[in-house]
Amino acid sequence: QWLAIYWATHQYEEQNPQIAELYPKLFEMYQAITLYNAPTQSFTSLATRFSEGSLRSDQEYRLKIASVYHPLIDSVFSTLSQNEDQVMWRYPLLVPSEIRDDLFQHLLGRFYDVTRWYPSLQPMARALRPDIQQPSTPYANQFSKQIINLPLAHKSNSLRVQIAEAITMYRNWKNI
Repeated sequence: QWLAIYWATHQYEEQNPQIAELYPKLFEMYQAITLYNAPTQSFTSLATRFSEGSLRSDQEYRLKIASVYHPLIDSVFSTLSQNEDQVMWRYPLLVPSEIRDDLFQHLLGRFYDVTRWYPSLQPMARALRPDIQQPSTPYANQFSKQIINLPLAHKSNSLRVQIAEAITMYRNWKNI
């Protein structure tokens, strides 16, 4: 329930700013979820993995497998810059905003594990704490309209190839 409602409200805040008035009530209703704190052993595990170098090898692995998606990049699509010190958990494919949702639905319809960049949390933050001045987030606002996150964590290279082929098929179908 929480994820479906939370995502849906963020999708329509721009078209209907009154949606933000729902946030205080939603946070009250779902307080147990929204106040969740990760167990401290998670932080210990992360620190251990980092000190042992395994986190570094995870980054290198994700950077390597991201290369499957690189052929998709041309004058229509792009991505955020990544290097061995700065690689994301998913591959952020920047798609023109006017086709992003259509391509996203095309990939979801083929049951690929793709996501969209999360919308800016500004309307929610303003509704929950109107007494605090919120900084502008122009990049987050733009990315939320353009990015489709492609999976990197899956061990199967063939899955990434299939996703790349589905994107190419979509582009050919739409003459992009």
